[in-house]
Amino acid sequence: MRRTRIFTIVLFVIAAAAFAVSQVMQMMTDKSGPAISMDTDSITVSAEASEKDLLQGVTAQDNTDGDVSQNLMIENMSNLMEGDTRTMTIVAFDSDGNVSKAQRSVTYNDYHAPQFTLDGPLQYALGADDVLDNIGATDQLDGNLSASVKITDKYRIPNDTEGEYPLEFTVTNSAGDVSRLTATVTMLSQSDYNSSAKIGLSNYLIYIDKGKKIDPMSYVKDIEIGDTTYTKQENGSFTAPSTAAAVGQTATALPASSISVSGSVNRKKPGTYELTYTMQDKNGRTGSTRLIVVVTE
Repeated sequence: MRRTRIFTIVLFVIAAAAFAVSQVMQMMTDKSGPAISMDTDSITVSAEASEKDLLQGVTAQDNTDGDVSQNLMIENMSNLMEGDTRTMTIVAFDSDGNVSKAQRSVTYNDYHAPQFTLDGPLQYALGADDVLDNIGATDQLDGNLSASVKITDKYRIPNDTEGEYPLEFTVTNSAGDVSRLTATVTMLSQSDYNSSAKIGLSNYLIYIDKGKKIDPMSYVKDIEIGDTTYTKQENGSFTAPSTAAAVGQTATALPASSISVSGSVNRKKPGTYELTYTMQDKNGRTGSTRLIVVVTE
């Protein structure tokens, strides 16, 4: 009986000692995160600035680990606010897993909204389901946004009626900025689509600053009729190689007047404009395409 009592007392003492040690250890454990310091709480940078640029002048010091500036990270960026400004949340952590946060205001000095790209004309055969194949988007913040381009429900294209129809495309970047583009889409019967001449442009969509002049014909590079491609020459005419030309005779040619341009661009007013290129030769072969011009501020 006495031995049992002694054993119980010993266990109590051991438990009490263990509890006391655990309390001391808990008191000694670092529970505070690193202190984040910055030389300025607001910066102005390029929209293409790297994380290193955004964290310039920011340091983190921990009571236990010392300098932990290498652990600094950007947790998130707010959506764009007025003046192309965002709020950046910075985090730092130490070896005990403690985390500290701080905020910095970031203003872009060269920001512009996402811009659309167009690899080919918005011209399709009836029933086509690839209307998004030619159109993409790029962004200063996110890079390639082509996978995020969508067609809105604002306009509808009939599946069985030829004609020209407006479509609205949208794309949104990680800063919540939405770009919209309304452009004309041409729908042709399958036979007309296959037989029409194709006017090739170096660009099908361009962005220009307000006030800038453009030469519409400078964007024309060739005309494709059937299996023959007529390439634009310095004098404005279009020529195609032929068997006859290969032995020193004159290559087949189309005069510069084969293509006419209609439409206009008000370079003094920001907005979206379309120039239509129409081709017709002496044999009655025809074709058309468009250049979309976006005038920006």
